Amino acid sequence: MKTDRYFYEELNGARQAAYEYGVDGALWIEEKFGINLGDFQAVAMQWMPITNDEPFETLDLFNKYREEKQKEYAEIFAAEQGGNLADDVEF
Repeated sequence: MKTDRYFYEELNGARQAAYEYGVDGALWIEEKFGINLGDFQAVAMQWMPITNDEPFETLDLFNKYREEKQKEYAEIFAAEQGGNLADDVEF
């Protein structure tokens, strides 16, 4: 995670998706990947100065990647919970 920005962004997206589905994202990452919240936050702080110096295009690329991963993990969490609340609603 310290050297792989894509992996960091993937876990960032997974953590956010977990929280949106009522799962403790930090605990989920620790259980699945062995990375505790303190270590995750330390890496987040590592990437912060780099992020501020990167061109907009690079930031946009990482943001899109994180959003894609967040959607992927949201589907996983939804499936684990038997789907989304409104999946059976038709308009």
